[in-house]
Amino acid sequence: MKASLEQDKKHRQFFVNNEIRKLYYKFMMLNDLLNFNSKLFYQKKISLFSSKSSIAKIKNRCLLTGRGHGVFRFFGLSRISFRELASKGALAGIKKKTW
Repeated sequence: MKASLEQDKKHRQFFVNNEIRKLYYKFMMLNDLLNFNSKLFYQKKISLFSSKSSIAKIKNRCLLTGRGHGVFRFFGLSRISFRELASKGALAGIKKKTW
């Protein structure tokens, strides 16, 4: 459980550290004012980035349990943790719907 949370934290940090540089290289590669060799240079720079720097590697996980499925993005909690906290009244503004 903790290992998956730590790994996800590393992926998020790696993405944040490399995001600006990667966007800069992508912008320069798509720039029409540069010659072909410069575009190839920036394309090669982008290809050297690790796959960890991709946003696709980031997985939404529950902040409490580390569960990867059934996670509410707004709260950052899995459906199980959300239900437990909501029934205890720990989440402000959330209450059980009754007929």
